[in-house]
Amino acid sequence: MLRARLASVVLATAILVGSSALGAGPALLRVERRGGDDRAMLIQAGVTLVMERESSFLALGDAAALGQRLTQLGRDSLVVE
Repeated sequence: MLRARLASVVLATAILVGSSALGAGPALLRVERRGGDDRAMLIQAGVTLVMERESSFLALGDAAALGQRLTQLGRDSLVVE
């Protein structure tokens, strides 16, 4: 469990640093967790999740397109990076 969380943090950090250095590319969006089946629902809907926390997820993709997709799913999101 600890290794999985550590790997997720390292991956998310690498994505953040890489996208900041390039100035363009995919964005990270924070999506609030509502229930136990959220992860499966988001993945089934085609949302790429790169990090999971107790209260939220980080999703990776084009900010506008992913934000629109999450809105269609009835989910609020916030661009983190």
